[in-house]
Parts: sequence; structure tokens; C-alpha cells
Amino acid sequence: MHDEQARQCIQQGQIGALDVQPYLFGLQLYKLRTTAKNTDVVIMDSPLMLNPIYDKAKSSALRALVLEEHRRFRNLNLFCSRPTNAPHAMVGRVHDLQESIVLDERIKALLQAEGESFREIGEAEDHIRSAADEVERLITEHRRATWPDFFKDA
Repeated sequence: MHDEQARQCIQQGQIGALDVQPYLFGLQLYKLRTTAKNTDVVIMDSPLMLNPIYDKAKSSALRALVLEEHRRFRNLNLFCSRPTNAPHAMVGRVHDLQESIVLDERIKALLQAEGESFREIGEAEDHIRSAADEVERLITEHRRATWPDFFKDA
């Protein structure tokens, strides 16, 4: 699992880096590519697709690059619903609860606008188990396609 790049910047006192989304995107893409070379699954708290959401410059070039790179990977987009009754901790964050709720809606709108399917999951254990089962199914499917001889008799 990858730590959220923006959260790392906040924790390191580099809040100004949040205004340079191409920089954050580059760091995140590098981590994703190097990790993907050595593992079947990379779980990211803040996937590449979110960079345009936080880009104050609203750069169409950055958005196009983000989409191009995002589509190089096989993605399972899970949108974790924000619990309405849970406290909103500000540690490692710059957005309060209301700002975060607005961002949630912008994220969903971006995913829909770009034709990206996503599953919305809640905090309930059965939702989390269902998401984990889906990830496991996709890994098995990928392995069957990648290593057909291994699964020949399975």
C-alpha cells in the first residue's frame, strides 16, 4: 500500500508542494510504477486520477497526462463512503469536513465524466470483505491470463 503523497508533504511541513500537482503526480507515478513491477496489486489511498481534482491551475495538459498514465494500469476504483457520524481528524489534512464532502462529489463526478467505473463501499465489515474478495478475484483472473500453464488443471 502506498501512502498518500499529499499527506506525506503535509506531515513533513511541505504544504507548498500541494500547489504543484504536477510534482505530486510525478512522485506518485514513480512510486506506482516501481511498486507495480514487483507486486500483483498496489493499493493507493489517493490514486492518480485525483490529481486533477486538487490542481488549482486546472491544467488540461496535466489532466490528459493523468488519464493516460492511469489507463496504463488495470484499475479497480473503490470509493470509500465518508461516515456521517465519525469525527473528521485534521491530522495530515488541509480540508475540513465540509470541504472534504465537496471534494468527494467532485471525485465521483470526475470518475463518471471519464467513464471510470467505481464501487462505493461503506465502513461495514461486509463491504470491506466484498471489496477484498473482488481484489482477490481480479488477481486470480490476472494470474490465469499471465501464467496459463500454472492454472491448466485448476
